[in-house]
Amino acid sequence: MQEVLSIKNIPKVELHRHLDCSWRYSTLVEIAEKQGLINKNDFLKIEKDFLVTQPMNNLTEVLTKFSQAQKILKEPGILKRLTYEVIEDAYNEGIRILELRYSLNFIAEFSGYSYDKIHSEILDGLNAGQKKYPIAVGLISIFQRGQTIANLKKVLDFTLNNKDTFIG
Repeated sequence: MQEVLSIKNIPKVELHRHLDCSWRYSTLVEIAEKQGLINKNDFLKIEKDFLVTQPMNNLTEVLTKFSQAQKILKEPGILKRLTYEVIEDAYNEGIRILELRYSLNFIAEFSGYSYDKIHSEILDGLNAGQKKYPIAVGLISIFQRGQTIANLKKVLDFTLNNKDTFIG
């Protein structure tokens, strides 16, 4: 048992954490209820719509869950809050270097926000998290499968125009 405790306390690096859906259960339920998507007391619906409780059979199942969770991103200021909370949680897990990846297309599709607004809120949350916790955080912009070449070019252009705020 002593070995387990000492391993837990070793500073860690986490690569490629999905910002898009690494949220606190409590935050997801709070915002989803506020938006009328769920009743916080209906655990079966929350589990069915949002939670991954067993291995999924295919990418379609995974994306369906992600798509449902993305609906909360319409909440003003939510990206800043979610980013801050993900950083806080990572720090509390012993992580001291963290890569956060996210899809501009995916978030824009569900939030209706521009790439600039999405990235600005995420940077605000990142800066607030790093101000409070001694953790290094880098952002990764990803291309989402199934997007048109035109949409992917928009993501590429945005990422290159903001390359000083991304690590990959």
